[in-house]
Amino acid sequence: MKSPQLPALLIAVFSAVIVAASACSPQPDTSGQQPSPPAESSPTDSSSQKPPDSSPEPATQPAPVGPEGIVVATGVLNTNLIGTQIHVINPETGASTLLADLSRIKKTVGASLDASMTITLGRGDNAPEDQLWRALFSPDFTKAVAVRKGGSGDASQHGWIDLTNGEFTDVTTKLASKDDFSSTVMYEHPLFGADGDFYISSRVSIGNSLGKAKVLRTSTSDPSKTSVAAEFTRGTNFWVQPDGHIVECELAWCLEELTDPHPSIDPIALIPKTNRKVEPPVVDEQNKRIAFLSAVDSVSPLELFVMDVDSGTPRKVDVDKKIKFGTTTLLESQGSRLLGWTTGKTSTQVDKSSLLGKWQGPVSGDRSAYDVVVEIGQNEEGLTGRVEYPQLNCKATWHENDAGWAGIHMREELLTGKCAADVQLVLIPDGDKLRVQFSPGSIVSTMTKR
Repeated sequence: MKSPQLPALLIAVFSAVIVAASACSPQPDTSGQQPSPPAESSPTDSSSQKPPDSSPEPATQPAPVGPEGIVVATGVLNTNLIGTQIHVINPETGASTLLADLSRIKKTVGASLDASMTITLGRGDNAPEDQLWRALFSPDFTKAVAVRKGGSGDASQHGWIDLTNGEFTDVTTKLASKDDFSSTVMYEHPLFGADGDFYISSRVSIGNSLGKAKVLRTSTSDPSKTSVAAEFTRGTNFWVQPDGHIVECELAWCLEELTDPHPSIDPIALIPKTNRKVEPPVVDEQNKRIAFLSAVDSVSPLELFVMDVDSGTPRKVDVDKKIKFGTTTLLESQGSRLLGWTTGKTSTQVDKSSLLGKWQGPVSGDRSAYDVVVEIGQNEEGLTGRVEYPQLNCKATWHENDAGWAGIHMREELLTGKCAADVQLVLIPDGDKLRVQFSPGSIVSTMTKR
């Protein structure tokens, strides 16, 4: 992406979008790698929430808390996001936690992220492209906008991929009327709003032109329910804020909030004058801190900086070495983008004592057929596991991570065999069964107690 030129980076017309994007608190539960290909481990944010001192001792362990910090996408940032990983970086320590690995999504379900979203992200200086690109994902990062390309003469299917199981939800095919041959409906600009709903623009051909663009809203909890959220006189991108207001956007610039078509917004010089290259910043949910990537010049590596809005003094974050930001010359390829901030999220409490014991089950979603056998125990640091993959002749151990949400996050360390080392996974209790998520949309095991 093109870097804004300083002496001063001003947040003006599109400041409402930055606030809207920062108001989303993504807390996905899609970390993990499969036991067969190599994988890297990810340090975690060790933040936790403690119950009040006056509360009685709980019968179950305190609920794990999602990582808090700056969300960054790294890897091959092309149309299909093949090779892309999303991490959250602790702004104080620089430690990173893997939120989602999208490198296997296309191979798994045969769908690709929408090309039009990349085209319409904007190319101008100071364009809020990172905030719009953030809208490819649901606020909790469990879903990603996707388009299944149609064959010759077939319409494309717009919807989303569930990153926890790889399931593709087709929205537009259900909207199309098979009995109406009088007009052609064009769907474009699918994205997620800050409210978690799925939005897409619908336009009908009228002669040689197109009619008004209808903004359709679909509930992700019930995809059968779709309603009209707004209408525009021309095609549009849009970002739906938590209060339901819609921000209208053209190719590069977000123009106005529809409920206040002529807002008076004074520019704010967020970053001191500098001759460094500076990428567009992201603002935290309280509008107190900003984060941005910066480099000495166009060929030097980008570095992460955090700054209090009131202080005006950027502070470099010493990020762990596995995060590669790339340089400012990388466009739509190997590189990185800041997507926003998270504030952490407490998950449903899990009775860890119910997981103790020996479990076994087949691994599904991969071409190789093998079982996983694990004996789960517990020590002062959390859950542990002695693991075997009999068909693969591999043995490993599991150790609970400090951060987790929507399940218990574990780290697998290989002891013997040629399986992947340092794998991340999630234990998800499901009644009398235990679900293990190794990789989003690909490697899953549902185990029963022996």
